[in-house]
Amino acid sequence: MKRAVLCVLDGFGAGAMDDVETERPQDKGSNTMRHVLEATGVHLPFLARLGLSQILCEPSLMPMTPALASYGRCNLQHTGADSYAGHNEIMGARPIPPKKQFIRDLAPEIEQRLHEHGYAVTRPIEGTGILLVDGEVVIADNMENDPGQIINITASLDVTPFDKVERIGKVVRAVAHTSRVIPLAGTGITVEDILQCVVIQRDRTGVDMGKLDIYNEHYHVRHLGYGIDPDKQIQSILMRHGLGTYLYGKMADVITGDVMDRNPMVDSQGVVDLICGRLENMDSGLIAATIQETDLAGHEQNAEKFAAVLSIADAGLHRIYGLLQEGELLIVTADHGNDPTHGTSQHTRETTPLLVCVKGAPARPLGLRATLADVGATVAAYFGVEAPEFGTSVL
Repeated sequence: MKRAVLCVLDGFGAGAMDDVETERPQDKGSNTMRHVLEATGVHLPFLARLGLSQILCEPSLMPMTPALASYGRCNLQHTGADSYAGHNEIMGARPIPPKKQFIRDLAPEIEQRLHEHGYAVTRPIEGTGILLVDGEVVIADNMENDPGQIINITASLDVTPFDKVERIGKVVRAVAHTSRVIPLAGTGITVEDILQCVVIQRDRTGVDMGKLDIYNEHYHVRHLGYGIDPDKQIQSILMRHGLGTYLYGKMADVITGDVMDRNPMVDSQGVVDLICGRLENMDSGLIAATIQETDLAGHEQNAEKFAAVLSIADAGLHRIYGLLQEGELLIVTADHGNDPTHGTSQHTRETTPLLVCVKGAPARPLGLRATLADVGATVAAYFGVEAPEFGTSVL
């Protein structure tokens, strides 16, 4: 029986992609990995041993050490730099370009569809397109990712049950061709708080989530994506072969399909504990988990916090490695960049580190891979099952 662990360090980019000159000029010069190390001097001994020192190739920041894992980097095939698209690409999805749409343009059709479903809809801020549903739920542009890519559905769990927020999100998803529609909610806030955090920025108008301070242990979120077929991704393929898949952290939010267990834990130490607890009671299958708080630190432009989360991940990966048997698989990668020193609260379009460790096997350089989907294809090859719809195994 075989076991594999896939750990995504959210937003931990390894340098701007070659196409940023034309695709995202604002991301030129970004390098999350290098800049966090330069800004903080954080010591990551196990990641260095695993192979990160070979990817970074900067002895003054991270001492060079023989690698336990095969090492390289991955390009992004999805448009922009997006967590949902990145995670789904990792699991083997072939990215489909979404449409760039804003709430001001979508509002009339969304409003009509919501009326048809029995909801009351008002316009709380004239001229913006923002919708208020049943006096409780705010529909607006997402302000954290690329403009025109995401519509947020925001509510207070003190007033509105999350299943209602999700139902409203599904109505919006049927109208919007954006990469994602995100129903989200938290406690300790009111609809007035949500509306007071609305900001207007060029073409888009939405809620400043950092100001709203919604990201805590009571935070609920669901990512409704565009053009993703979970049946063609590694989690579903393994399940069809009787190999359990377990999703923890952001993985549990953004990856769909039937799995053995999912827990959208945000706390980084909590995610590590979930992985280790599962490994201690698991004979075969895949654990796919995300350390998300790195990404949150990037949005906050807080390099010290980013480094602190990396330290938790480093110790956690060492612990996970110790629980794996000879011949078992550990993969570490990221979904995009989020450089906390780059002067923007948005993701950065960067390559991602790729560390592929079959415990006890020799390491080798993997070069620059064409897509994050090589991760899902590698997991498939390891278990001897058919590959997802996209990607090439490194094994």
